Amino acid sequence: MKEHDDRRPRLSTAEVVELFEVSKATLYRWIREGKLPEPARDPESGWPVWQQPDLDALAKVMNQRKMKRKEQ
Repeated sequence: MKEHDDRRPRLSTAEVVELFEVSKATLYRWIREGKLPEPARDPESGWPVWQQPDLDALAKVMNQRKMKRKEQ
């Protein structure tokens, strides 16, 4: 698990799900499968905090999936 830092944006899982139009279950499956890094946790609440590197990694995974679908 990564430590929390102050880089922006800092999004909640619900915000990431809405922004990327992906289910929460899919997001956490990709983390379990090693496709995405586990997001940092807010030190006070313990909730996941998605920061720019996490969002970049998610965008990359989604682009790879999109390219894979085009090839089929």
